[in-house]
Amino acid sequence: MKHNILSQISLCGLLLSLALMGSCGQRSEDQRLQSQVSEQSRQLCPRTVNTGITLDSMSYHPDNTTVYYYYTMDDSIYKPEAIASNMELVRVKLLNALVGSVELKQFKEHHVTFDYSYRSKREPAKELMRFVFAPKDYGAK
Repeated sequence: MKHNILSQISLCGLLLSLALMGSCGQRSEDQRLQSQVSEQSRQLCPRTVNTGITLDSMSYHPDNTTVYYYYTMDDSIYKPEAIASNMELVRVKLLNALVGSVELKQFKEHHVTFDYSYRSKREPAKELMRFVFAPKDYGAK
């Protein structure tokens, strides 16, 4: 179960990296990033990224330079106990994927914070996991 959760979460991060490529004209960087993420969210979401994990939406907030990723996890597949016991391993995997992502280079160069929220399918108000990575976390220069 531990390996299964980690591999599926890692795949989610990789898929998101690929989804955020492209450009949107001659506007300020924040406006361009906001437009880009909004368009990708409209085109790709909701999207099943792996068994039991759905990317519901993405958004970019220029006021705090943060990209938000909102996921739903099927509680019948991902038990809260297994998630809790693997939380640190999942965080490390996501961070490593973020650090190594060439596709997110433009976001990292703009010192964007990345916020990943995973909610329960059965109880949408219940957050199962949340990871926030600031520029200092991924080594922004």
